Amino acid sequence: MCEVSFVLLLAVMFFSISCFFELVCVLLYAFVFPKLSVVKYYREKAASEGSMTVSADLAAGGMQKHQVQEVEDPKLIERLSNKQLLLDNIDYAIDLFLIYVLTLSIFPGFLSEDTGSHSLGSW
Repeated sequence: MCEVSFVLLLAVMFFSISCFFELVCVLLYAFVFPKLSVVKYYREKAASEGSMTVSADLAAGGMQKHQVQEVEDPKLIERLSNKQLLLDNIDYAIDLFLIYVLTLSIFPGFLSEDTGSHSLGSW
């Protein structure tokens, strides 16, 4: 009984320390990092290059984004066919295929080799 409570105490301590550390990281990211000069520099650089993903970070850091959005003609935007998308992303398609082949080749072999008779000897 004592061993179980000790393990439970260790688990609770681990999770409480982890939660505290994560809370500190979130607070640092939200309040301290936006004020650092290096973070301001790279966020402004990303915004000047047209990045749309740093707008919330810029607002959190107190910087304004001075970029005018251009409205594109909807007639110029054209949906690519499935074949064009596959050819544009052939490297990702090959990677995905190889991952599936590797996964599906290892798992049945592992199951067929697992005989279930394990003797641990002196252990």
